[in-house]
Amino acid sequence: MRGWGTGYRVEGSGLRDQNSVVWSATIALPASAVALVLGTFEAGKRVFINLARHITPICDCVGFTTMPILPDIGVFGSDDIVAIEQATLDMIAPQRLIEENLPPAVRVRTRLGHPFRWLHGLYKNPYLVDG
Repeated sequence: MRGWGTGYRVEGSGLRDQNSVVWSATIALPASAVALVLGTFEAGKRVFINLARHITPICDCVGFTTMPILPDIGVFGSDDIVAIEQATLDMIAPQRLIEENLPPAVRVRTRLGHPFRWLHGLYKNPYLVDG
């Protein structure tokens, strides 16, 4: 059974898989769009806000939500997009997953590293920047 585009494959057990080409495109396309929008603002005239609340395993762009899988971390603001992302990831890193809130289609793939890596495995090292 296929769902959520060609990047995800749900197998009989309900587990998601992704290939690296699709994953890279999934990251690159929104990043390109953001770069275009940010380019319309003067330097020093933009602010970035991260809401690290009700964190779920699947992007909210999918059109539905699930129970939170991490405790609420807070709201972050900065004029430096890299700093705000780093701060948010660093505050999430020591948290434990609320495993009883994981939906049936999501499983823990590893128990090493960042909680996002626990769920998304090889293709989700939140600190990795592809160049």
